[in-house]
Amino acid sequence: MSLSRNLVTIYKGYNRHLSNSFYEEGFSEITANSYQYLIAVYKLKKYEKIATTTGVANRLGVKNASAVQMINALLKTGYLIKKSNSADKRSSILELSEKGFKMMRFEEKFSDEFFSIFFASLTAEELKLLEKTSEKIAIKIEENRSV
Repeated sequence: MSLSRNLVTIYKGYNRHLSNSFYEEGFSEITANSYQYLIAVYKLKKYEKIATTTGVANRLGVKNASAVQMINALLKTGYLIKKSNSADKRSSILELSEKGFKMMRFEEKFSDEFFSIFFASLTAEELKLLEKTSEKIAIKIEENRSV
């Protein structure tokens, strides 16, 4: 198997198991795609202190109309809360609801368990090499966000 195929298999496997786990835990409305929107809201709020629809669209590299659609679905299902923006009346501020935070905590636990199984198959030497190599790749990806 080629490296790229292996990476795709890992990525798809993670997303499949995550989606199944979301469903089993009662987060049936959440898909791998909608989860990316929740992460975007969480990170924008954490690092930029404000999350708006435009900010989410920019962070995910999608059109505003697409972001509006997904954000409305997440508002409707109770994962997000929309508040008025006192600094700019033309936009609204997005925040995770308690349900959204609960789902994020579940995902964090899921990821820890998933990756502990993933890493358990590696020797200490392989793990160090993977960490060093993946760090180089991550830096390159961050430098070239348009990729």
